Amino acid sequence: LQSLALPNLGYSRHFKELTLTEIPLPPIEVQQQIVDELEGYQKIIDGCRLVVENYIPIVDTNSDWDTVDFNESCKVVAPTSKIQSKQFLENGKFPIIDQAKNKIAGYWNNHEDVTEVSVPITMFGDHTRIVKYIETDFVAGADGTKLLSPNESLFLPKFFFNMISSIEIPNLGYSRHFKELKEKKIPCPPMESQQDIVSKLDRQSELVDGNLELI
Repeated sequence: LQSLALPNLGYSRHFKELTLTEIPLPPIEVQQQIVDELEGYQKIIDGCRLVVENYIPIVDTNSDWDTVDFNESCKVVAPTSKIQSKQFLENGKFPIIDQAKNKIAGYWNNHEDVTEVSVPITMFGDHTRIVKYIETDFVAGADGTKLLSPNESLFLPKFFFNMISSIEIPNLGYSRHFKELKEKKIPCPPMESQQDIVSKLDRQSELVDGNLELI
């Protein structure tokens, strides 16, 4: 029944369309083969989802590394504009990025609202604790987005992103979590070590992307 292509009649009665539809009827043993095959696919999908939903970049810190206060590690930059979710477009010229789970939350067409990105920045979700790495120009969704531009003399942008992603912030519910992040000290290894760690985590990320493609 899930695979039948019924016409969309809007907010109307569709069961009448179903009653006019013929249902394929293979032998019972063929039905069982199809069910077993689909259940096998579902197990693969469920496993891939576990990987995607639970992956957190883990950085093995070294006690010899220097640490810096959060306020020294980056500066908080203000977006050009903040667009309310009810205004998001399904299609448009510029991606809207907010603190929700999806990388892109919607689209926008007004160039005057675009936040330009010359050096990759890290977005921290004040309510959600979700962390995103932003490399291209975008439009910020409201509210609760904190845009962090790393101190380039201390951090590679992607290493800084991975460090912020790996910090455990207690879940305070629908509250403000940025105050917790500001209390943290950020490990600051030499640039060469940062690059090695970024390369390793990039390879892990490719595996996660592979699971997404498989789903």
